[in-house]
Amino acid sequence: MDEEANLARILELATEVLGSEQAASDWVDKRSATLGATPRELCATLEGADRVVLHLNSISRHRFA
Repeated sequence: MDEEANLARILELATEVLGSEQAASDWVDKRSATLGATPRELCATLEGADRVVLHLNSISRHRFA
């Protein structure tokens, strides 16, 4: 998977978790203390994108718990 495909996957999941495309778009460009980078930066590699997916899954669990 390339960076563009990784970002598309992250934006789709972030939209589901955060509730809107705008929130997801804003979120991918904000540095995360947990991730140590912006989600967009991490999308450069499959491993980084996988870390972002795990982070979003964690956010989702905590929001809906």
